[in-house]
Amino acid sequence: MRYPAPKTVLFDLSTSGPSDLRIEALRLLALPDLPESFPQCPRRSRASLLRRLAANRKSSAKARMCALKELLFGWTAELEQALKELQETKP
Repeated sequence: MRYPAPKTVLFDLSTSGPSDLRIEALRLLALPDLPESFPQCPRRSRASLLRRLAANRKSSAKARMCALKELLFGWTAELEQALKELQETKP
C-alpha cells in the first residue's frame, strides 16, 4: 500500500477538524526538519499501524494527528499530558 507524504497528511489535517488541531497541523507543517516520507517499519508493528491510522481519511482528525506525532516525533498522549501539567504548575 502506498501512503501519502507526511506533509500531505498535515495539509489535510490543517483543512479539516477542530480549530486547535488545524493550528497544530500548520505549526508542524512549518517545521524545517519535517520528513519527506514515513519511516520504514516492519509489517504488523505498532509503527505500521500508526502509519495506516495517520493516512486513513475516514478516521477522526484528532486520532490521525496523535498517530502522526507519535510516528514522526515520538510524542505520545501521556507525554503531552505530562507537559501540560508541568506548564500549569509553573508560577
